[in-house]
Amino acid sequence: MFNTLVVPLDGSELAERALPYAIRFAKERGGRMVLVRAAIAPPPSGLDWERQQLEAMGEASAYLSSVAERVATRVSVTTAPLYGHAPDQILAAVEQFDADSIVIGYAWSDWPRAPAAWQCGRGGSDTQPGASVRRLCPAG
Repeated sequence: MFNTLVVPLDGSELAERALPYAIRFAKERGGRMVLVRAAIAPPPSGLDWERQQLEAMGEASAYLSSVAERVATRVSVTTAPLYGHAPDQILAAVEQFDADSIVIGYAWSDWPRAPAAWQCGRGGSDTQPGASVRRLCPAG
């Protein structure tokens, strides 16, 4: 466990609260972090939709690069800006990078709206029976 940790980030301070936990786990195990941001443009509304998609991906890439720069001196880090809805893209990153853990920062006020796949109790961690990926959820 904790060899490859997917850390979903959305640009918020709240999401970044997961970073110290992920750094600690990765350092202790000699693992690596995969910083993920799901980018999605507004629904197609005209001729500039492709440009909007590219801009969304560019913003995601720039943000992840800036976060990676801050943590790269402490742990091995990879960035993965992915296009699509966050829950689907986070799971895709787990598969793509053969991750064994997901570290997510969240607020209790947001938790009832979180996808059931991410819910893991009141802070701490959880592994579903038969699951190969551990979810760590430091509460904010």
